Amino acid sequence: MLEIAILMAIGKIQDSGGPAWFWALLFTGISVMAFGYHGPMALAIIASYAWGYFLLLRRVGDSLLTWLLVLVIGGVLPLGLTFALLR
Repeated sequence: MLEIAILMAIGKIQDSGGPAWFWALLFTGISVMAFGYHGPMALAIIASYAWGYFLLLRRVGDSLLTWLLVLVIGGVLPLGLTFALLR
């Protein structure tokens, strides 16, 4: 849950500028330092998801309602996918 909160917080902060890949790598680095290293494949998945998430947030930034939906759904989606895969 803390990782989702960090993803959403960086999603809000990244609107201030800088390329989306930078923010994705920052999130990946924070994730590794806070929650441990789980192998190169997990790093690639986390970085790719974060990069796509941040890019999508920037593309829908014109509409506040759409931006909020993407922020919340995009943040909770990895948790839902994890629970679905564990069933």
